[in-house]
Amino acid sequence: MKKNNNVKSKLNPFTITIIILVIAIIAILVYTLITNRNYTGEDKTVIDTETGQVISGETLELYSMEEPERIKYYFNKYIDCLESGDYETAYNMLDQKFKNNYFQTLDSFTTYVSNKYSPIISVTYDDLTRMGNYYILDVTFLDLFSSTDDNIVGNSQKFIFYETDYDVYTMSFQAE
Repeated sequence: MKKNNNVKSKLNPFTITIIILVIAIIAILVYTLITNRNYTGEDKTVIDTETGQVISGETLELYSMEEPERIKYYFNKYIDCLESGDYETAYNMLDQKFKNNYFQTLDSFTTYVSNKYSPIISVTYDDLTRMGNYYILDVTFLDLFSSTDDNIVGNSQKFIFYETDYDVYTMSFQAE
């Protein structure tokens, strides 16, 4: 008797399992890529219902902050400019009347900052008071070189921020 050599092609259970696993892995990778893009903040915008403005980036981040966080954020931008030597940007953050009274030129401001603050600035936040659109931030600049665990040495200073909108502000400070 002759055997029938017609071989029907069948997929065995092992091959089916491998195909299902490959499809599942591809689906997980696609899902991960899509969700990571959403979580990194790319293309995230919000429309302010009062003004109709499109809010994105740094300003969107400021919208989610409470007032104390936001004012400290502005202050930290100022301190970052001082530490990096970007005195012009720090100078431009100052209120125009304040500049006219205390620092009429960028050079006078640079001289003041160089004499007043150490190259490495460390601060503690003591108090924040709100008066309308004005925020008064009391900070202490720590002298890291003279301080010990038992005796912290520092100089207190007041900063006044006038905020008219998110990321729209000017500042002044207690100049000595």
